[in-house]
Amino acid sequence: MKAAALDPRRSDVRTAFRSLLGDPERVKQFWDEGFEAVLREDFRTWDSRWAVVREAAGPAEARKYLNRFIGNEKAEGKLAKLPTDVRARLRAACGDVGLPPPRPLLVPIGLGELEPLLGARPEWAGYTAFVLMASESLNAMAHVPAPARQQMRKRAREFLLGAPAPALAAYVKHARPHLDADPKFLTGLFTPYSAGAAQLMDRLLADDTLEPDDWIKLCTVVGLTQDDWGAFLLERDRLARLLVGLGGGGAGREVWKGYLDALTPALISPDLIEVAEGDDAEVIHAWERGVHTHLRAAAERLTAAGVKLAPALPDGGVARLFAANNLLKWVDTPALAERDGADEVAHACAAFEVPPLALVRVAYTKGGYDQLDLPHENARLEPLVALFRAAFPVDAQYQTAQTAVTHWLALSGSCPARWRAAFQAHFVLACVPELYYPNLLAEERRQPFEPRAEAAIRQAIARPVKKAGPKPAGTKPFEIEEEGDGERPAPGSAGTTRYSRSTRSTGSTARRAKRGDWLGLTIIIGVLIVLIAGGAIAYVRFASKNAPQPETTPEQPKASPPGKK
Repeated sequence: MKAAALDPRRSDVRTAFRSLLGDPERVKQFWDEGFEAVLREDFRTWDSRWAVVREAAGPAEARKYLNRFIGNEKAEGKLAKLPTDVRARLRAACGDVGLPPPRPLLVPIGLGELEPLLGARPEWAGYTAFVLMASESLNAMAHVPAPARQQMRKRAREFLLGAPAPALAAYVKHARPHLDADPKFLTGLFTPYSAGAAQLMDRLLADDTLEPDDWIKLCTVVGLTQDDWGAFLLERDRLARLLVGLGGGGAGREVWKGYLDALTPALISPDLIEVAEGDDAEVIHAWERGVHTHLRAAAERLTAAGVKLAPALPDGGVARLFAANNLLKWVDTPALAERDGADEVAHACAAFEVPPLALVRVAYTKGGYDQLDLPHENARLEPLVALFRAAFPVDAQYQTAQTAVTHWLALSGSCPARWRAAFQAHFVLACVPELYYPNLLAEERRQPFEPRAEAAIRQAIARPVKKAGPKPAGTKPFEIEEEGDGERPAPGSAGTTRYSRSTRSTGSTARRAKRGDWLGLTIIIGVLIVLIAGGAIAYVRFASKNAPQPETTPEQPKASPPGKK
């Protein structure tokens, strides 16, 4: 029976005669007939014979037949000269059995084959794009006239800008070994900056197509962290994704370092920096806050993935990042500073060269503490006081109290004059040991105590003195009472800064009357004590005169220190 009489194009025939068609000799016959047919461009015969070989021998055996004829070096030259349709049939056959097409079948022989290749499987199209984007030094397209090569390269770039992820991955995979010698494989896609290039970068960032070294090449050659690309990275979470893509092996240390070093006190507040003419402190502040958001997000993602930050970041980078995190945290939630501890506050301030008082002042303004109605709302000052205590801790040493009070008075300069006295007194009465009050009041200061604050502290001095030591958080302080008839004076009135003359004179009269009462009572008590003492002495003399005399006993020798007699 001749092979042609079986009509192998029909699946029922192939099923009925499976055992006959499965004979190795028969399979080889069908393969030889099919391959000769495809070379003659007899695609009907090829299709039928190739179907029999795949079904009878199985994909693995069919792959061996195909690879034997197109997968060797001798065949490369012949494959490059085959007609376009024949090459397309052979590529399709490779796809049928999972065999990567040999290089000649993926390199276009002319403009007519370009679109079919770019429309093929993504991993194949990626290789075609790689060949087209290669520099002339690789001599991959020497068989195509120069004008056509330029046209095909332009089309390949357009394809890559919108290519699916597998095609991009294949392109990068084949280009990676050549990036050091020819970085244009990547720079050719991303320079100059364009909307299409930005869309391609988005896909690369989202699909983890590039390896850390590839990202480093983009950063250095394309300038990915600068100018338009730098602004692009700060949008959405792109910079964070880039930093995660750099991995934990240390490839991205310089990128991390560049961003960490760019952070200044402006991160906390635009008021903490001086800017050159033409610069805007608010713009700098917003940029640094955006950078920090990305850095923190990248660190959290790496940590969640089990990556240690120390190898990924530059020396000291982890400490600087955590210091930035803490400074912003304490500005937003001042009460957390005391929980973190004075050492952490000191370290974070030193890392960014931010004076601790400047940190407290930023929190004071941002938290709206200058709007509190003091002393009625003294309790609402506690979060700020907690931050201040962490920045300027007070212990049993007078110097710590002296330093803290000096800085608190300096901070009070930001407080509205109407409530400044209550503000000053609150910290001293709540946080400073009473033992130090006299010395604190006696010092000469650049920012002095308000008269009402000093009066409140002097009034507290009259109470029993407790032993020196910091007061526990939450201690209820002595509150300054407002002056006048109980109504709050208008801002700027004399009552906001000093006592009225009538109030002072009335208070003095009352104090003199109280001193007179105490003096009279003291004299009466003294007379009574003298009379009682005189009577007691007379009774003792009378009793000793009439009492019986005891017998005399020998005097006992007194003890003396060793060596004395």
